[in-house]
Amino acid sequence: MDLIREMSNILEQDLPKSFNLIIPKGSKLRKLYKLALETTLSERDIASELYQSDPGDKRFLMLKGNLINKLSELVLIANHSDINRKNYIKVKFQCEKQLTIAKKLLFVNVYHNAEKMTKKVLKQAQQYELVDVERECYNTLRKIYYLKGFSAETRKYQKLTEIKFDESRLLDKLKGLMEIALADTKFIRSQSSLLSESYAEDLAFIIKQSKNPENAFFQIYKMRIQLIIFHQSNNINRWETTLETLGQLLQKCPYLETEHFILEANISKIKYLIATHEYVDIYSVLDRLIINTSYKSFNRFEVMAEAFQLEMHLGNFNNATKILEEVSSTVQYPMLDKRDRAAWSLRAAYCKYLHPKASVSPQLFDVNDLHEFYGTCAGISKDKTGYNLQFVIIRTLQLYQTDRLDYASEVNNLKVYFQRYLKGNEGERTKAFYKSLSRLVMSNFCLDTFETESDRLKPLLSAHAEALEYCEIIRYETLWVKVGHVIAEKQRAKAAV
Repeated sequence: MDLIREMSNILEQDLPKSFNLIIPKGSKLRKLYKLALETTLSERDIASELYQSDPGDKRFLMLKGNLINKLSELVLIANHSDINRKNYIKVKFQCEKQLTIAKKLLFVNVYHNAEKMTKKVLKQAQQYELVDVERECYNTLRKIYYLKGFSAETRKYQKLTEIKFDESRLLDKLKGLMEIALADTKFIRSQSSLLSESYAEDLAFIIKQSKNPENAFFQIYKMRIQLIIFHQSNNINRWETTLETLGQLLQKCPYLETEHFILEANISKIKYLIATHEYVDIYSVLDRLIINTSYKSFNRFEVMAEAFQLEMHLGNFNNATKILEEVSSTVQYPMLDKRDRAAWSLRAAYCKYLHPKASVSPQLFDVNDLHEFYGTCAGISKDKTGYNLQFVIIRTLQLYQTDRLDYASEVNNLKVYFQRYLKGNEGERTKAFYKSLSRLVMSNFCLDTFETESDRLKPLLSAHAEALEYCEIIRYETLWVKVGHVIAEKQRAKAAV
């Protein structure tokens, strides 16, 4: 049913006119389609409704296979929302359709109209800088002129094909680097100069090879990589400049705007605005992203992660709790990657610590079942200076708050973790907080030590307050104050006994 639901998600955005012809009203196909849209129904429920049998029934399997085939046909002719945007994807689809017709004409040696069609497509491809389509046009024109017996033109288009092939190859290499960088950073909350330097080195090599660096797609791929480079290195000035340049490129070439790009560029902008405490402009960016995303497409989760981050930094813990409730109640939440679910559990743990009255779903975090929490967070264990670091911190704080902390063991664990993963890290705010927390644990959370460490920590955090580090699920200043309140409360409770 998952495949049927995913294809229906595409079709429901803009149903093709032929939908009712291919899947007629009142038919078994339409009934199966409607039942499949009910995400609360299992395959067994649907089979029982249609045939009073189980999912292995041959009639049900044949009907499901038939529906999948029909939906596949509809998806091919459907207008995806990106096509409706009238961006380069729409143009590219139109060009490719025309080229396909021209190529089919050539199969029967009908090249007069094929030539006209191909040259028209070429003109449009050049206008939108669609290098792959240009190359295919030159390829097709080469065939047309060999069929005509015009050797000079055949040689001309062979050379142009080779030029566009080299340009296309380099553009694809740049796009590949961009997608590798996006994949590398998708499930991490750390920042690494080594990672940014690696991307910067690969990017510089590709730029050096390029003979057409002004191509709009070359520019946008390059800047999308630079957004990751400057975020990873926390280079605020160059990050801001790249966001501005990207905006200027989009004004000049609006056809570059796609759903993926809208999400990616605006998420980067939100991260920048949070890092620099520029909270006023964030909600308008968030509103735009919410309009352009959905839980069905799974891209809304990324938006809500940053929305949660914003509310936590602003101290709006009730709003942060509402976001947790919304996310965990979606049908799609259990289908998230285990690393995504681990990240949401971690966010819930921090929210619960800072706002104990928060009504957090037990599937996200249950303070009475920390072992379940540890198991869930195993998915982010590789992000040593990001998510896993924040897990180590909240684990220590939760164990202390619930009187389950083994001080000697925890001091050693914190010390080893610092030596292995944080000592050479550039995150000065993180290192300062971690050291103070380690000394506090060493003192068995002594209130006098807390006061001493507060005097030491505050100026260190203030010295680097111009940009928050991305791993801060909550500002260290806020978290430290909360630690002090927990210590004071526990001491008052102890004195009362």
